[in-house]
Amino acid sequence: MGADTTTLPDIPPIPDHPVTLTGIYAPPPLPGLKLGGNPLVREKTWPKLVTWIDTRQIAEDLHTRVYPDVLLTDPDPHSAYIRSWTANVMSPARHRAYALQWFSFAAAAVVMFVVLHRVKRDDAPDED
Repeated sequence: MGADTTTLPDIPPIPDHPVTLTGIYAPPPLPGLKLGGNPLVREKTWPKLVTWIDTRQIAEDLHTRVYPDVLLTDPDPHSAYIRSWTANVMSPARHRAYALQWFSFAAAAVVMFVVLHRVKRDDAPDED
């Protein structure tokens, strides 16, 4: 069974002093499948729980502008927040494998086209 998504996790207190964050500024992760529309309008109390990040919907809910990307913070052993994320990139080997696969399909299609569309010729001469 999956984790309960109806309750919020324990949130550590917000520090009362300035904090420096480091990480990678990147687009938010893409949702696999959005079901149920905008969850922010249904929730009336804070903090609000969402299953995907849509900065446009968040900006509408907050009635202010928000940055279009998110900060994927570096791990900090002294922080109460868990920072675990992986970069969503494909390795060069996987790109080459896809290229080889599609070029092989193209070559097979050309061979099938030539074989199926060649004209059969009679070797016997016509006699009138």
